[in-house]
Amino acid sequence: MQLCKKQWLFIVLFVLAGLFASYASYLAFTKTLVNIYVEKMPDGDWIVSGNVVSEYNASQWAEENGIAPGDRIIKIDGHSPDEDISVSRFGKIGTADTLEVIKDGKWIVHYIQNDHSISYLVYCVILPGIIFVMLLLFSIFLLQKTEAKNVPSITLILFFLATGCGYVSGATAGLGDMIIRLGNTLGVLFCLVLLLHFLLSYFDLLHMRGRILLTLVYFTGTLLYVAESFVSFAKMKEYFLTVYVVKLTFYSIVFLINLIVILLQYFHYRRTQKEAIMKVMLTGICVSYFPYVMMVTLPKTIFGFELIQTEIAVSFLFFLPVSFYYLVTAKQLLDIDFLLNRLKYYILLSLLPSVLILLICMYVIGYSPNGMVSWLQLSLATYLIITLLFFAKEALDYELRHILFREKLNFQSSLDRFSREIMRVMKVVELDERLLAEIRDTLQIKAVSIAEIEPNQKKVHWLEGYPAPSRERIIQILQQKSSVVKIGDIVTDESGVFIHMGERNQKLAFVWMQNKPNQTQFNFDEIMWIKTIVRYVGLVYENLFLIEKLSDELEESLQKQKGVSPWLLRLFFRMSEKERRRLASDLHDSALQEQIVWYRRLDKLITDTNTPEAVASELTHIREGLLDVIYQIRQICNELRPPFLQEMGIVEALEGLLSYTQQQENFTITFAKGQIPSDLDPEISISLYRIVQELLRNAAKHARASSVHITLDCNNEHLILHYSDNGQGMAETELRSSFSHMGIVGIQERVRCLRGTILFQTDVGKGFDVHVTLPVHRIADTLLLDGKEIYP
Repeated sequence: MQLCKKQWLFIVLFVLAGLFASYASYLAFTKTLVNIYVEKMPDGDWIVSGNVVSEYNASQWAEENGIAPGDRIIKIDGHSPDEDISVSRFGKIGTADTLEVIKDGKWIVHYIQNDHSISYLVYCVILPGIIFVMLLLFSIFLLQKTEAKNVPSITLILFFLATGCGYVSGATAGLGDMIIRLGNTLGVLFCLVLLLHFLLSYFDLLHMRGRILLTLVYFTGTLLYVAESFVSFAKMKEYFLTVYVVKLTFYSIVFLINLIVILLQYFHYRRTQKEAIMKVMLTGICVSYFPYVMMVTLPKTIFGFELIQTEIAVSFLFFLPVSFYYLVTAKQLLDIDFLLNRLKYYILLSLLPSVLILLICMYVIGYSPNGMVSWLQLSLATYLIITLLFFAKEALDYELRHILFREKLNFQSSLDRFSREIMRVMKVVELDERLLAEIRDTLQIKAVSIAEIEPNQKKVHWLEGYPAPSRERIIQILQQKSSVVKIGDIVTDESGVFIHMGERNQKLAFVWMQNKPNQTQFNFDEIMWIKTIVRYVGLVYENLFLIEKLSDELEESLQKQKGVSPWLLRLFFRMSEKERRRLASDLHDSALQEQIVWYRRLDKLITDTNTPEAVASELTHIREGLLDVIYQIRQICNELRPPFLQEMGIVEALEGLLSYTQQQENFTITFAKGQIPSDLDPEISISLYRIVQELLRNAAKHARASSVHITLDCNNEHLILHYSDNGQGMAETELRSSFSHMGIVGIQERVRCLRGTILFQTDVGKGFDVHVTLPVHRIADTLLLDGKEIYP
């Protein structure tokens, strides 16, 4: 019931916020913001005040119509300025239809038309409305997931509503409407206070010091709100500017407190799983509020001017709902470290060109101390534009390079293609040939070679390619350049370029390339491409060398032992099952689907009434044959990848296998099963299935049996499989000699690799009997250490 009450309370709050935002947007669209601060002289005249900053600059009506400090305001909408509610309360003209001014001794009547500029509509109507709707929708989204006593979520919802109301009413706060003025002041004063409340509760910092800090901030904000409301209602315009400046100061201080709290928590959670979340939260809040606080409020309160226009600074609030919505909904966060590091890199990179451009402009135009604010704004804009251009260049370069440079000089495409192709290379010779072909095709160079050098014996062995220059020259060059010790290092010579590839069999391997045909040097992109591709080949060569070495060691190990070790057998069987699954998937997704498509087209052709009867009859036979082929492919897929083995378990899979075999063969099959664990290890399940599959195959090919009996049972520790048939059987000597072609060796090895036991019983005319015992629990992989098997 408590949650229901809170929901209704928030619904009412959402409705009020929506009505407030609609009213503020309506005023911003229908009224023209004059925004002129005025001052009453001792003689009773009102003049335009100088040295007073405005709250919002998007209208710029006064500047466009030549209103300047010192001009006398005679009438506002036909009445004395003393009767204007905005002048009496705030000491400024908020809006008007007509304005009578005396300027340089001339009486001028201004008729104010409601023809807003595009920039005004964007910054004062459209963008605030969009951001308010985003914040409102996100607040509704949070409310659905909020519990009754979840303080962080509740304060976060109030923070979003306060921010949205403060932003959407910013342009109309100076019109003189008290509802808008009070709502704007409430949102501006308490949005960051609520953010601080959210952070302290979210990070569990509401202890003694945290509560004192939060109480102090709430009290100060409330005091300022009461003060501005009192000054406005009491028409104490002489104190309004002072309260306004204090309000901006309070706003900046609370922002800095929020920033300190987030930074402290970031350092606390650094190198933990919450680090990425902290960085996204910190980035979102800083990007949203930093421009307004550092470029507007602080310069206004300290120096009396703003570095950027207010409406531009507050438009960065767009990042606030985006960042928080991303934190709540994203399953995986983007690589915020990459973006921040890239930002720091581009900020440093943009510093020098920005300073140079600013100095050139100051030299050409001429620097004037009176225009210091304009120069600061120009420098900030230049710095920001250059930084953004670096980001745009990186993104466009990635997206458009493959489109604009489709030729062979597209090095990124070359690396992608080369890396895919050498994945299939299994020999060093093939690897060398592929490397030389890629260099020739990409750089359009004919003479390129791979060689090995023995520095001690001063011998050079050409492996692949064009053998040049002379061996003596190569020895001389490489001895002079003793610094070439790392893979990818380059030595240049008038004859060409030498690239170190690493060591091969205690010999130094390198690539030699002739200079380009136009006698120009290799450029930066070409050098980087060459280094990358050679290093990649060096790594692949090391892998191939390790594989060859491992193969030799395995072969030597097998020669020393009587049989293959169980862990190696399990590896082979796993690889075999993986290949079976891949083959079954390929057959099912390619050949089988194509057969089904052709079958449907053929069936449609047969049912066509225009098909001659003789042709239709022949096509029917073809269709039946095609249907048999489809059935055979499906059965092959089932044999390669047992159906329902993982989904239903070993018992159901065996029942399906036995049912299919019963339909295909002339012997009867009986199957008895006990209580088999449902969580049987997949490796044991597939091994049981393959053993039964091989035994049934042997029964069909060799046993000449009329009945087969299979039993599967479990005694908590072991699985027991018993197979028997009444076939012709064989002598024990024949059994040993038949292992090579009956698949019995495969059955034995499967059982042995799982640490099980197997017993064969057979004789001539007495059938064939197999008893298999396997452990129920998962078998640990075994390794060899000093020739002995150990368990990890």
